[in-house]
Amino acid sequence: MTTLINFVKLLRPINLLFLTLLIVIIKFGLINKFINTPALTNFNFYLFLISTLLITASGYIINDIYDEKVDKINKDHKRIINKEINSKSAIICYFLFNILALLIITYVALTVKKVVFSLIFLYSIFILWKYSKQLKYTFLRGNLVVSWLVALSILNLGLFDILPVINNENSSKIIFLIIIIYSLFAFLMTFSREIIKDLEDAEGDKSKTGGLGNPSSNGSKGDSEDQGATHTQVTPSDHGDQGDAGGAGDSDSDGDSDDDKAKNSFEAKKQELLNHCDELLNRDLPNDEVKDRIEFARKMIRKETDNVKNLEIQEKEIKSIESNL
Repeated sequence: MTTLINFVKLLRPINLLFLTLLIVIIKFGLINKFINTPALTNFNFYLFLISTLLITASGYIINDIYDEKVDKINKDHKRIINKEINSKSAIICYFLFNILALLIITYVALTVKKVVFSLIFLYSIFILWKYSKQLKYTFLRGNLVVSWLVALSILNLGLFDILPVINNENSSKIIFLIIIIYSLFAFLMTFSREIIKDLEDAEGDKSKTGGLGNPSSNGSKGDSEDQGATHTQVTPSDHGDQGDAGGAGDSDSDGDSDDDKAKNSFEAKKQELLNHCDELLNRDLPNDEVKDRIEFARKMIRKETDNVKNLEIQEKEIKSIESNL
C-alpha cells in the first residue's frame, strides 16, 4: 500500500488533476457547446485524455529519475526514486506508460482519419525525455520547451477534435482560433513564469556572492522552491546586540567573528568552483554529455548553502571532468 501511495506521488496527481479539468472544460464547455458534430466522440475523447495524462505522467517519472542525485542531496526527505521506488521499476513504468499512450492515441487518430497526428504525441515523449536529460539545465531553451509543451497540451485537443471537421460548420473555425489564442496565452504566461523563476534564482546567487552570480548559467527549472535560503541576507541584527557591555558581549563578538570567517571561507570556495565551472563551459567541449556533467555540478554547487562535504564532492567531479578534456 505504501509503495502504491509513493507511486501516485511520483505522478504528481494534483498537476494531472488540473490538466484533466482544463481539457474537460475546453471539450464540454467550448467545443461541444458550439460545434454540433466534433470529430471526437465522448468515448474517443476520454481515450485522448488518458493518452495525454499517461505521457504527462511519464514525463514526471523520467524527470525524477534524472534528478535523483540532485534530490538526494537537496531534498532527500521528498525523494522517491531509489528510496521508496527503485529506478528500475520507475523506468519500466515510464516505458509502459508511453507505449500504452502511443497505442491509444494511434487508435484515436485513426478514428478521425488523421493518423499523422499521433506523431505529435511521439514528439512529446521525445522532447520530455530531452528536457529531463539536458534542456532543463539550459537558460531560455528549457523555458521555451516547458512553455511549448503546456501550449501543445491545449492545442492538441483542437487538432484532434476540430481540425478534421473544420469545414463542416462555420463555428468550427472560430472555436479553433479561440483554442489557438488560448494556447498562445498559456505559452506566454508559462514562459514569463519560468523566466521570473530563473531571474529570482540569479538574484539569490548575487546576494550570496557579492553580485558575481551568472544569470545565464542557471540550473534546472523548479530550483527556486529549494533555494529559499539563497534569498535570505545576513544583517548585523542577525548576530545579536553588538552594543552589550562586558565580557559576554566580547565573547559573542568573537563567536560571531568565527562564524563569519567560516561562512566567508565557504562562500569564497563556492564562488571559486562556480567560476571554474563557467570557465570549463566556455571551452570547446567534446560533446553534450561533458557539458551536461559540468552544468549538473554547477547546479549542485550553486544550491549549496553550508555543506562543505558536498562542495568537496563536486570539486572532485570537476577535476575528474577537466582531467579528461
